[in-house]
Amino acid sequence: DASNLVSSTSRTVVVRDTTPPVINVLGQMQLTIESCCTLPSVLCQGSCAYVDAGATATDVIHNAVSVVTTGLLAPSQLRTPTATGAPGFIITYTATDGSG
Repeated sequence: DASNLVSSTSRTVVVRDTTPPVINVLGQMQLTIESCCTLPSVLCQGSCAYVDAGATATDVIHNAVSVVTTGLLAPSQLRTPTATGAPGFIITYTATDGSG
């Protein structure tokens, strides 16, 4: 205006990454494999082999992120019951992006 009065204001915009990474499990989600032995595990002399196909993860902000795999068992432990009591095991994949 004629008196050269000026007014201004500002706004703070916070950008947060609230979207977790997407984990892609390679292979089937549930598998049935042949047992190495029908005897108690202390008597099993055969060898079982399970090779996990793994998983990958992507994130919209951080692109590729690493995957941590837990729950893999040694061949001698393949007869360990799951929470339901059935012989087997559960593999868990976890991916954390740079935002935590």
